[in-house]
Amino acid sequence: MMCEVPDIKVNHYHDYEELKGVLKALAAAAPDLCKLVSIGVTHEGRDILMLEITDYHTGVTEEKTGYYTEACTHGEEFCGTNMALELARELLDSFGKKEDITCLLRQTVFYIIPRLNPDGVEAVMKTGMPGVTNGKYSLEERQTLPGLYPWDINGDNIVAQMRIPDPDGEWKISDKDPSLWPSENLMKMEDSTTACIRKDLSGGYGGL
Repeated sequence: MMCEVPDIKVNHYHDYEELKGVLKALAAAAPDLCKLVSIGVTHEGRDILMLEITDYHTGVTEEKTGYYTEACTHGEEFCGTNMALELARELLDSFGKKEDITCLLRQTVFYIIPRLNPDGVEAVMKTGMPGVTNGKYSLEERQTLPGLYPWDINGDNIVAQMRIPDPDGEWKISDKDPSLWPSENLMKMEDSTTACIRKDLSGGYGGL
């Protein structure tokens, strides 16, 4: 038994509606191997969706060994969703083609939650709000410090941040890669080169 599993764009960050479409497509492509269920509803009314993947012809799922994986516990960790989706796609697409995965799905049930925190991801993705919010508080309530509100002004899916030189900062541009900012202590710096701190657009400060 083999199925035609749709391709998944792993180089694209899916918003909630796109993610629902991908999960529905996976479940529809392999009904003998995959079920899509909601395990709960978020503060903002979104379903927390889970794929259950196993060979349903080889026994009751409750009696099989279970394997649980989740992604996007924190709202800023988009790439975890893509990894979870790729895991699901690989399992479904390989059944009947690869002996090891076929045998695995006959004995094991996979519970895959690609996005445990859909409210947080939507907040970060659509507004640029940093942090690990779960949607319990409104955007205004999350803005606890004075300052500019983060926003994707030009629609390029990037909310830029400013790097401000500070003689007491804990971070320095790497000599090997200027996009990296390792800790001064980590680099065991002995000179007095000016380091930096990060000022994000919500008014908070932290290492970059």
